[in-house]
Amino acid sequence: MLSFRIQAVLGGLLFISAGQAFSAAQNFPVKTVSMPAWNIITDTLMKMTPLIEGRRDDGVMSLVCDLARGNKSQRDIDDILQKKNIDMQALAKAPDAMRLLVNHDIAAQQTACSVYLMTSLFVPVDNSVYMQEDTSATKKEEAGKETVKTDKAKAGANVKSSVAKIFNQPRFEADVRAQIAIAQATAQLYAIVAGNLERSKGESWGFYQASTTQMISDYAPDFLKTVTAFYQNGAPGSLAIRQLTAKGYDVFDANNHQLQRDQNEFLFRSRNVDWLGNSSIMGKPYYVALKIINVEEKSKGSPQHSKKR
Repeated sequence: MLSFRIQAVLGGLLFISAGQAFSAAQNFPVKTVSMPAWNIITDTLMKMTPLIEGRRDDGVMSLVCDLARGNKSQRDIDDILQKKNIDMQALAKAPDAMRLLVNHDIAAQQTACSVYLMTSLFVPVDNSVYMQEDTSATKKEEAGKETVKTDKAKAGANVKSSVAKIFNQPRFEADVRAQIAIAQATAQLYAIVAGNLERSKGESWGFYQASTTQMISDYAPDFLKTVTAFYQNGAPGSLAIRQLTAKGYDVFDANNHQLQRDQNEFLFRSRNVDWLGNSSIMGKPYYVALKIINVEEKSKGSPQHSKKR
């Protein structure tokens, strides 16, 4: 059973909103709770995810990532948009991530691309996208129909044949290799953010989220380079597929990296160590002291002593 569930991250901790803490008497000896940094970072990433009309859009974000990495120039993107008859002036005023295509803000593009890649690890898996029509089987079937026609077929009977489909394993493995590279780079970013959050003592949920957002934005250019480096230096050879279903997979590469993904679960392991997931970040858990009780000065808000007349 994989230990990380996206629903828990998105819903289980949202009652702790920014700046929301209990006001209580000062005689409580404990005014903070220990919170896994994993949950704070992941929740922040989910909130930062760039969306188009409220949904993820791989097509748009691939262009944004091309700009963020320098793979395409702004002129290249403009040409693509013009060929699609898209009004770029209207696009610049879009309320969602579409404006990233024309806003000339490289820092925002790099942050958006980085966050989109990281959160792709937590998106439910749908392996049906790798099923494609078996063209060789279709050709053989058509040839057979031409050479062996039954009397019923000659009479004009319209019988639809089922289309044979095969699993596109090369495309699947290429995508999984990219996910492994993203997981490795994401683990490093989580460790950097978590290590810095641990140094802040007794801060609010809102403070930790703001700090996480800033660190992710600052680290975004390096994150994109790290993903590319991990991908280019990935293990050669085929992946070892331990399990493959319509909604998930469990695979190993030659460097003993294991990636497990299911409909709502995710875990990345390196040499049998939980590297990202199971509340672990590069093999260890990180915790922060989360303030849940506001400590106010005794004099603040207390009635003033009246002067004797």
